[in-house]
Amino acid sequence: SVSTYMMSFEWNKAKYKPESPLRELVDAISTELSAMEEELRVMQSEYITLGHSIESHERQKQGNLNVRDLADLVEDKHVISSKHLTTVFVVVPRHNEKDFLGAYEHLANDSVVPRSAEKVHEEGEQVLYRVVLFKNA
Repeated sequence: SVSTYMMSFEWNKAKYKPESPLRELVDAISTELSAMEEELRVMQSEYITLGHSIESHERQKQGNLNVRDLADLVEDKHVISSKHLTTVFVVVPRHNEKDFLGAYEHLANDSVVPRSAEKVHEEGEQVLYRVVLFKNA
């Protein structure tokens, strides 16, 4: 409490010598206070930045498959990458899944590897598919 602090307060004689002129003591305390304020501003800025980062991460995890980060859903086994092949991921509404599977091979001018669609993840009304493409088709 304030009263306890006031009763136990002791002047730091090593740091602020009583025989120093008052102007010197004021300048020393003012300089130290300015440094503390700057340190507080930096810490506050870091805290706010961290808070925004956490909120962004939470939004990405909570969003639907169109907007969230897929890194936690896609495994190495789902990615095919070589000199001639690459992988894309497609989010399909569950009610259009049958249409997608019947038409995906013809959507990209013969650059889709036939029968390469693989269901990676299902969530709510959406399904995530992996599709392999020819790079130079």
